[in-house]
Amino acid sequence: MRLRPFWDGLAGHEINGAALIMDRQGRIWIGTNRGLSCYQEQFGRQEILPPLVQLLSVEESGEHRLLTDLQSLNYNANNLTFHFRAISFIDEHNIRYRYQREGFDKDWSSVLPVSVPQVRYTNLSPGKYRFRFQARNVADVWSPIVSSAVIIVAPSWWQTWWLRLIAGGTLVTLVIGGHRFRIRRMETHRRELEYQVDDQTRAIRSQNEQLQTARVEAEAANQAKGEFLANMGHEIRTPINAIIGFTEILNGLITDRQQRDYLASVQTSGKTLLTLINDILDL
Repeated sequence: MRLRPFWDGLAGHEINGAALIMDRQGRIWIGTNRGLSCYQEQFGRQEILPPLVQLLSVEESGEHRLLTDLQSLNYNANNLTFHFRAISFIDEHNIRYRYQREGFDKDWSSVLPVSVPQVRYTNLSPGKYRFRFQARNVADVWSPIVSSAVIIVAPSWWQTWWLRLIAGGTLVTLVIGGHRFRIRRMETHRRELEYQVDDQTRAIRSQNEQLQTARVEAEAANQAKGEFLANMGHEIRTPINAIIGFTEILNGLITDRQQRDYLASVQTSGKTLLTLINDILDL
């Protein structure tokens, strides 16, 4: 069963429910508010042909362009509007269409009414494009696909392959140069640390040598001091002990009191001097 709208041949768009009759030839007569319509079944079974789609024109940033002029567009001339026409002798009001960017859009667009038969693309990236259109009539019969010519959007100078190659080479050079510079800085820092370590090592070695020399000299001085004090102790103690011994002998021989006092003073002084010398030699 198919619905027949007003624009499909009816005289009017208002029909009374009882205003229908079939005659002996099988024709159906329909009464409308604007007259009588007749439907014959043999004419309603005709083959439904797909609609015809024709790409009319293309606008680029609001200016009409020939399709042959779109094979080389500047990078900033990338706003395109496609105008097309879909023709069907059956229910033209119910024609629907869809479109697709070949090679970029995975699926067709959603099905749209043909009341606004145009498609607009904005900010197209540099590359090659081919646009495809297709229309469908009320019987869901699709038209053959209509494709535009190849449209090429040229890249800007900063989007060209040679600039990208130069930029990539420059970036690689900077990365390698930065890495080498960092390695050189690390090597220089390592050498500076080695120089500092060598200087400190030499300074420590020199201090150790000086300390060793001072120790040897101190030991030699102590040894010389010991030998000197030993000799001096022998040379000094012997006379003092002799003096003390002779005073003791004389003290037993002399009876004069005053002379004995003198000997006692000499003996006391000798013992005091001997004690002082012993203390000095024991240091």
